[in-house]
Amino acid sequence: MKKTIFCIAIIMLTIFFSTQEVNASLTGTVNVNDSLNLRASASTSSNVITSFSNGTILTILDTNGGSCDGGGSWYKVSYGNYSGYVCGTYVILNNVSSSTNNEDDSYDSSNYSTAPSGDGTIMCYEDTGDVTLRTSANGSYGSVKVSCGEEVTINNVVETNNGYWWYHITSSKGSGYINNIYVNTTVLTPTAEAYYKNNSNGDTKESYTNKLTSAGFPTSYINYLLELHARYPKWNFVAEKINLNFDDVVDGEAIDERSLLDRRNNAFDVGYLSTASYSYNILNDSFIVSDESGHYNASKEAIAYYMDPRNYLNQKYIFAFETLNYSANQSTTLVSSIISSQSFFNSIYSKSWIDGTNSASGDIVKASSEANVSALHVATRIKQEMGTSLTTSDSRLGGNFTYNGTSYSGYYNFFNIKSSCKNCSSIYAGYAYEKGWNTPYKGILGGANFLGKNYISINQDNIYYQKFDVSTNDGHYTHQYMQNLAAPISEGGATYTGYLSSLKSYLDTAITFVIPVYNNMPTYAVTAPSLGNPNNYLSDIKVNGSTISNFSYDTYNYNVHLSSEATSVSIAATKINSKASITGVGTIAISSNNQTNVIYVTSENGKTRKYTINFTRDASNPTTIGDAMNNSGFKYNDNYLFGIDVGTNVSSLISNISSYNNSVGIEITSLNGTVKTNDSFRTGDKIKITGSDGTKTYTAIIFGDVNSDGLIDKNDLLYVQSYVFGYTSFDSLKLYASDINKDGKVDRNDLLYVQSHVFGYSKINQG
Repeated sequence: MKKTIFCIAIIMLTIFFSTQEVNASLTGTVNVNDSLNLRASASTSSNVITSFSNGTILTILDTNGGSCDGGGSWYKVSYGNYSGYVCGTYVILNNVSSSTNNEDDSYDSSNYSTAPSGDGTIMCYEDTGDVTLRTSANGSYGSVKVSCGEEVTINNVVETNNGYWWYHITSSKGSGYINNIYVNTTVLTPTAEAYYKNNSNGDTKESYTNKLTSAGFPTSYINYLLELHARYPKWNFVAEKINLNFDDVVDGEAIDERSLLDRRNNAFDVGYLSTASYSYNILNDSFIVSDESGHYNASKEAIAYYMDPRNYLNQKYIFAFETLNYSANQSTTLVSSIISSQSFFNSIYSKSWIDGTNSASGDIVKASSEANVSALHVATRIKQEMGTSLTTSDSRLGGNFTYNGTSYSGYYNFFNIKSSCKNCSSIYAGYAYEKGWNTPYKGILGGANFLGKNYISINQDNIYYQKFDVSTNDGHYTHQYMQNLAAPISEGGATYTGYLSSLKSYLDTAITFVIPVYNNMPTYAVTAPSLGNPNNYLSDIKVNGSTISNFSYDTYNYNVHLSSEATSVSIAATKINSKASITGVGTIAISSNNQTNVIYVTSENGKTRKYTINFTRDASNPTTIGDAMNNSGFKYNDNYLFGIDVGTNVSSLISNISSYNNSVGIEITSLNGTVKTNDSFRTGDKIKITGSDGTKTYTAIIFGDVNSDGLIDKNDLLYVQSYVFGYTSFDSLKLYASDINKDGKVDRNDLLYVQSHVFGYSKINQG
């Protein structure tokens, strides 16, 4: 939580108030290691009135007293009979919503500190598409769809004889029936309530709750497990204490290439993807594919969602927590049901093999028994890694490949275990070659042994722990079998489906599930990330028609000076993503000398970013032409503007003067009279400045740009050469631009300057 608090402190430095004077009910908490000085004015050189210890509550009178340490602002505050200024970097503002911030790829556990307002939320596990409600339990589909994370009301429950039950729900979009696995709810079904009420062996809700609590399960786990226990009384739930903070694990898993989502079939919406710099190009509004083709880095919110154990606690996905040692109940029939869609096995086993059973399911069971690894886990892992569309021409399934320049075939790696070979056409087939896996059985047994030795035997003994390396003792996060963030869900679900279809009786046995419990978990289960594009950046902000000085998409605080007569300003903003929305633009009334305006940019997926403009209207703020030119960023004399490097955009002068005083009129035109607002300067451009003392026009000069094309090249060299040797005459503009050494004449010395610049020996000084 310390990290979250610090982030909020930084984020809130430019808090959203429309005027300088803020409501006196706003308070802030001092957040320092030692003490915080209260000063007489907004300056570190000002007298210290008193000091505040960590945790002191201050009344905030003003949040915009100018810049102080760490990029923060001075706050005007009061405490008892004291009033003065403190640096806001060290004050956490209270009673202010943290839903609006400028963090990228943000995840905030405080968003899950209160219970959902509905009976449950819609879950999106293996894809993020809308779920279509049915007209009856297990009946035909209707027209109503519900989306990931949507809160719903449960009206009633209908039991069916297929391993699931159905909720009749009402959402904002309508009503209908939905399979129970798509609803995360802590509301017990009538079936569960009846079990605890009528059970003759004294297995009451209270007694089993006490048992779970004694076993180490937090309150937020209890109702999920009560429901499962009522339906599968023999199941054994083991709480495994993970001595890591939940939020820290989210950060640990949010490293480039560590937690990926497979988007090859558009299964996952962009709202689930990371916007970290290594994963997303903000200005191009494009996501960057990882080294694993078709896979993208997941956002912290998506990681927290898939990492939260409570999101697995239904009868299907809890099998991500099933212990993975071999069981004699795991028959070839059950394994066959899992791999039945992988038709490549039919081709592989069309010939006899002397070291296996001559069937894929038989080899999986035999190898799993020898490696003491769950046969179902081996089968689902093969299905997860190989998919269903491969053929035996694939190098991992016996096809051709090269290893250090030599061609081979007939090697099998069903588990995508990688070789370190630098000169292999396939690092997976290369690994099989190195291990001698030249029959299907050797490939299956080798992979099963790999799982057993490298994962299951070191306490990564369920699917969840093989993705989230949190249960081992020698470091964390790096020793993971798979990068696929959704793999525990999909593999656990496949295991349950296999049991349900081929060995339903096994579900009624004493299956053990090892379920992690983290430190400082969110109070309630993390819900699905919101869908939609996450880009909430601006590509431009204009005040009174001119781009704001020093604008950058990732700079969120700007200071703009206004004339003393200003009563309004016009603010315009351009969003990078067309689906984002903007507020805080248009004509804004200026009613005080110090006023703040905030532009809110809300992305398609509902995340808000803010850009703050601090306006200062000062009666003493000069508005003369001379004052404007002194703040233009360029040099000038009575007639000319100079100090202009080749390629300099006219917008830099406009923004410099506008930032200093937006009441100054600025118009730049080319030699042919075209108004310029976003183009490079050229010799001869006219700059008309209107201030409180009138209007004056200056002519732009780029020394060496004699032909007024904005460049200094061989054409300009020929112009100067022709003039110096008497072949042509110059008007006053060309003469001024050719006087490189500014001695009042154009001669061979100036010609040499241009020649040296054109041929790269030296650069003309524009100053």
